[in-house]
Amino acid sequence: MIGFWATIILASIWFALLHLLSAPYMPAQAIPIFAVNTLTLGLACGYLMLKTKSIWGAVIIHVAADLFLFVATLAVH
Repeated sequence: MIGFWATIILASIWFALLHLLSAPYMPAQAIPIFAVNTLTLGLACGYLMLKTKSIWGAVIIHVAADLFLFVATLAVH
């Protein structure tokens, strides 16, 4: 058993990597910012799930983050 924190960290790294691999359209200069963003989001959601013992807070945060990115993308184009 690796413990809660190691699990959250490993899951967050996996979360960030999967999001980076699914975003080939992203400009190269945005990749480090996106990596930090998704890693931080993964850590925050993992911590929230640990504290609340529920997935729903993390789901709402993920939806909100996606919504903000969607709106920002619309504003740019």
